[in-house]
Amino acid sequence: MHSSLTESVLETNALGRPFYLGTLYDARNDRLIPGISWKKEDIESKTRVRPQPFTRLQVAASESRSAKTSLLDVSASLKASFFCGLVEVGGSAHYLNEKTSSSRQCSVTLSYQDTTEFKELMISELKTLYPEVSKKTDATHVVSGVLFGANAHMEFQEMASDDSNKQNIQGNLHVMIKKIPSIEISGDGSLNMDEDDKKNVQNFSCKLYGDILLKKLPSTYEEAVTVYKNLPSMWDKGEKGVPVKVWLYPLSKLTNTESKLKRLISETLVSAVEEAMDEFHQAEKRTNDLLRSSTEIKAVDIVHQLETFQSSLRVFTTEFLSKMTYLIPAIRGGDLDETALRDLLKSQDASGFSGKEMEQWLDGKETEINVVTMNINKLPNNKIKPPGPELDSFLMDPDVTDAVVFSFTSLSNEEPYLKKISKAVENFKSGYNISTPEQDRREEVPWYKRPDVWDTLHLSRSVFNDVPLQNKVISFISDPAHPGASVRSYHKGSLKDENLAKPQLCKF
Repeated sequence: MHSSLTESVLETNALGRPFYLGTLYDARNDRLIPGISWKKEDIESKTRVRPQPFTRLQVAASESRSAKTSLLDVSASLKASFFCGLVEVGGSAHYLNEKTSSSRQCSVTLSYQDTTEFKELMISELKTLYPEVSKKTDATHVVSGVLFGANAHMEFQEMASDDSNKQNIQGNLHVMIKKIPSIEISGDGSLNMDEDDKKNVQNFSCKLYGDILLKKLPSTYEEAVTVYKNLPSMWDKGEKGVPVKVWLYPLSKLTNTESKLKRLISETLVSAVEEAMDEFHQAEKRTNDLLRSSTEIKAVDIVHQLETFQSSLRVFTTEFLSKMTYLIPAIRGGDLDETALRDLLKSQDASGFSGKEMEQWLDGKETEINVVTMNINKLPNNKIKPPGPELDSFLMDPDVTDAVVFSFTSLSNEEPYLKKISKAVENFKSGYNISTPEQDRREEVPWYKRPDVWDTLHLSRSVFNDVPLQNKVISFISDPAHPGASVRSYHKGSLKDENLAKPQLCKF
């Protein structure tokens, strides 16, 4: 038990929650408790108010949740509660819930943070607490200080066409957003920007998350500049804003009872949780990108595999967060040791949902999609007809007597990794932690990395392109007897030859 820490005044970010002086708080669950500790008139008479004007402007990349919590200066303890859903944010803090859906999305935030005044409750001068307060088993602290102000976070995004130009776009976002404070607005409301700058921002989109009510939210760079220029004037009417930071005084010091908050979770462990959340998010984004790529080429088997992975990842993430929601308050309250949270993180590592294993599998899928796409591009002017109704309708068309199909034959090969994570999810949902890796490491070399398949693809392309028929299509018919690819001929809808391109043995 870290008594010196748990019995000291805690400082935390308000994150849009309705804090008032004298409000009761449960630091184990990071939630406000209904009720108040002293009479309203007593609180008002013992409140000291002092101006605290301060404005901070920051520009930072914001593609991960860890980057966003860092920008908002969220404490390690509050981060843990936010990640698992214990804290419901409001106002400008809704920014934390915004997640990019693609690895190609470039995102940079302009954060405007303004403070106005600080209110402090002189607890030592107050009379005895309401008797009911000491009976409230959930409360651990009382709000003793509130810093008021307002935040506005403008998130600018642009989609990169591929990874190669992402760095350039990210750099351009940074440069143009840093220019916002220096851009002048003409009398007619237009921005003084040169043509190059206008071209640089034409593909920017913008979302604003703020504590200030606006008639219209900005959606473009130009609109964002106008809003930014008007932010300082919004406090001219003497508004104090909303709570942005609060101080929490331990109830145990007022009631002479043992603190219900036994320990705070170590920053090292919270960082590990944060890393896990970023890994889940990164895998989700990459999967979305690969689903788009595989859908474009109608590779239904790869689409199905990616959807299976994504579904398992989402279920595992939900179960992971559900377990965290139970563990974090229990650890803070002294009912469990931090070891329980460490064991949960070990389960992630052993389940197949570690950042490393997810990245390896997704790398393989990306390579597979690229190999298929490159080969399709070498078969110009040919339509893709995936197996099933689309291919069958083509082959059974009365106008199609003879047809040839270039088929990728190995896309539905067994995926040991998907079996592993499926079993891990099943065990996790049943309440079992996964302590040791279960995957058979004797995995076969992927079909697209086999030397004989390279030659098969080359030969199949040549044979297919040389066929003089007009009725030629590309498909993905599974055929273990012909790894990689085959060229299938059909007559009146029936298979005539399962492979016109007979594989040749290669010498190296």
